[in-house]
Amino acid sequence: DEEGGGGRRDRPEQEQDPALDIERIQSSTVRLLDAQKNMVGVISVSEAVRIADENDLMLAILSLDGDPPVLRLFEEKDYKYVAVNT
Repeated sequence: DEEGGGGRRDRPEQEQDPALDIERIQSSTVRLLDAQKNMVGVISVSEAVRIADENDLMLAILSLDGDPPVLRLFEEKDYKYVAVNT
């Protein structure tokens, strides 16, 4: 089903990995890190999803407990490596 929203609709593994379930975020803003772990800034969740979609990147939750929550952009191959090797 491609109507799930939240970006990355073409990646079915999102449903299996809670770190990729952006809908879990209760805050209206997030702290976004780029693929090199550099701070992008504090932005809206929808802006983070837009940046990920426009750059064909995955968006993963690093910390839901942060104020605001922390997200990071990943290339799909890099995310799989981090997920397997953590």
